[in-house]
Amino acid sequence: MSLENVADIYPLSPVQQGMLFHALNAPKSGVYIEQYACKLQGDLRIAEFQQAWQQVIDRQPVLRTAFLWEGLDEPLQVVRQQVEVPWDTEDWRGQRSAEQKLAEFLAWDRTQDFDLLQAPISRFKLIRLQDNSHQFIWSFHHILADGWSIPIIWQEVLTCYAANGRQQTPTLAPLYPYRDYIAWLKDQELSNAETFWRSQLKGFTEPTPLPAARTSASFTKHPYQQQTRTLSPDLYAQLQTFSRQHRLTLNTLLQGAWALLLHHYSRQSDIIYGSVVSGRPAELKGVETMVGLFINTLPVRVAVEPDHKLISWLQTFQQQLLELRQYETTPLSDVQRWSDIPQGNPLFETIVVFENYPTADNTGLDLEIQDIRYLEQSNYPLALLVVPGDTLELLLLFDPARFEEAAITRLHEHLELLLTAFIEQSGQLTDLPRLTPAEQQRLTDWETIDYPKEATIHQLIAEQAEKTPTAPAVVFEGQTLTYSELNQQAEASAGWLRAKGVGANQRVALCLPPSLDRIVSILAVLKAGGAYVPLDPSYPAERIAYCLEDTAPKFHITQRSVVLPETSVPCVY
Repeated sequence: MSLENVADIYPLSPVQQGMLFHALNAPKSGVYIEQYACKLQGDLRIAEFQQAWQQVIDRQPVLRTAFLWEGLDEPLQVVRQQVEVPWDTEDWRGQRSAEQKLAEFLAWDRTQDFDLLQAPISRFKLIRLQDNSHQFIWSFHHILADGWSIPIIWQEVLTCYAANGRQQTPTLAPLYPYRDYIAWLKDQELSNAETFWRSQLKGFTEPTPLPAARTSASFTKHPYQQQTRTLSPDLYAQLQTFSRQHRLTLNTLLQGAWALLLHHYSRQSDIIYGSVVSGRPAELKGVETMVGLFINTLPVRVAVEPDHKLISWLQTFQQQLLELRQYETTPLSDVQRWSDIPQGNPLFETIVVFENYPTADNTGLDLEIQDIRYLEQSNYPLALLVVPGDTLELLLLFDPARFEEAAITRLHEHLELLLTAFIEQSGQLTDLPRLTPAEQQRLTDWETIDYPKEATIHQLIAEQAEKTPTAPAVVFEGQTLTYSELNQQAEASAGWLRAKGVGANQRVALCLPPSLDRIVSILAVLKAGGAYVPLDPSYPAERIAYCLEDTAPKFHITQRSVVLPETSVPCVY
């Protein structure tokens, strides 16, 4: 490694090591590519704006950092003495589709990897929308800095920009480098943390299932998508009043609602999800204005029992979150190792991020800053981002290979339903609603449909196949079966099952992902006179084997191999 243009060298934090691993393991996925975007209204002095960014990069070591790992015992971060700001400018004046073009650019930009070997690991784009309006986009890798650092950097840029306009030297706060935090981490003793986390996670052996996720066993990587829901001002105000009345934080309310949502979807009373914490130790001098990556993601284990009173449950939960803060700098890799989750399996698959960051002050600036957006991506399939301010925004960041947009919309609706119920009723947890009014109405409508009570579902479908053979009966991911095709395929499969010995009331295990085959197989079992036992194909093989042994089905229809106990009955693949 050449020592030219090197100002400092030091190790990575555990969180940085994790992000480096994911960046190298999932290229072109957009994981941990962050974007800070805003509109600058007014007479922007472009040269002085670029100069301000160069001044801040020259000042902040983190923004001049690259990462080395090849041929090393452990990866290192290398602070360069000097780097140049990579600028790209465009003029979109007169273009009618500027907003759509911007959305497309932001989506594309989030898939463009950085070369972590080269500093700066940032790129800057300035787009002229009108004579006095510019769109600014700063993209960077999350391995450099967390959300708390962004307004600190932005404030320094604005201060330098204002001083440049007056031809003055900017007055900035004292600088505390990120290497101080790395040194602090090395001095930490983890024995107490190990005792705490082993106690917290004892007996928990598998992650809480993802709510409303696809159950396909194989997934294709896609750029993550984001869906935003802004609570009404009235509901937001009521939540703030509710939290003050019961001495609860807004963070507690949102995390409590998320835990209950996972409980409702999974029907499990022992819930674990990940919570993103600031990770900034109060005893470290200058930590509040330090720029770097401090955040940590740690498990929150929640017990949900129906007879718990809502208010007391939330208050107990808040105490649990406060206790966790004492150990919030514990590396997640160590926490995972101390848990009972089998090695290689995730501890949790959903996370909650409460973005309570400081804000930059643009008082006295001859620019108006509008439409500030901070867009981020993680490696977890589902993340809830809570953004408080004048409004309360709830953002669901999700892997489209694991979730349909309609499922994410329902999650948003059910989360808002729970938050509303917090205010309207304070009884037991079992009293909280699980269905929106529209969903309850649909159930009522279905109950009023007068189906022939003497006919079974497979008989009704057979009758419908006679009446409307070419009408679509089942639609899934662009594939369609007509009533005639559905009935014929189910009858053929039923004949095969009968030939194998399936008869009245004999159980047949179905381990199939959502598909046309699943519907055909269900009808085939019913036509053969049997009873089907549905199994989730996303479960580990040993869990499915246990379910099969417990239910003792006659046959097992599946699309993947499962190791079964020797005592199990024959399986059909």
